[in-house]
Amino acid sequence: MIKQLISNSIKSSLNTNTKLRSIRSFGSACCGGNKNNTTDSKKIVEEPKIEEISIEDFFKVDLRVAKVISCEQVQGSKKLLKLSLDLGFKKQPKQEQQQILPTTETTETKDVEQPEQIKDIRTVYSGIKLYYEPDQLKGKNVIFVSNLKPREMKIGKEVVVSEGMVLCASSEDNKKVLYTTTDGEADPGMKVF
Repeated sequence: MIKQLISNSIKSSLNTNTKLRSIRSFGSACCGGNKNNTTDSKKIVEEPKIEEISIEDFFKVDLRVAKVISCEQVQGSKKLLKLSLDLGFKKQPKQEQQQILPTTETTETKDVEQPEQIKDIRTVYSGIKLYYEPDQLKGKNVIFVSNLKPREMKIGKEVVVSEGMVLCASSEDNKKVLYTTTDGEADPGMKVF
């Protein structure tokens, strides 16, 4: 549920035609609060309802620090940037000792070498091209939803896969959209609570 809320929030914040609005009374501000004409002086627009969630729902979302290792414009798209993100190292399952059956009088055991830890690199397509140049993002630490299901996106004739979502903040009028970032001491892969 929180994934859907985050996704809907980001989608609406990146859509430059959509503006969040709230209940405002223009009559009292502009006309001195004329009590005889209050219904005509108010413009009411409902905000999207955001449901409260439990702490258990919140902890279903795995937020991590990710370092932008590369960023490039996506050919054929007016909104998308392609980001490669470093999330630290992937945890490898532990290998158990294998026992070699005796062929002679002795029994030999051989330790299976642990595989090297490999970097967890994810590719994300983000609709933030109108607000950032690729060079502005390289080397930055961002907040990343790491357990979001990969999503196929069609760009022209090509189908690409986005492997998560980078969180953003935006102003009500969507004129200012910013990636959420951390200070320089955060390491890729650190969990965000």
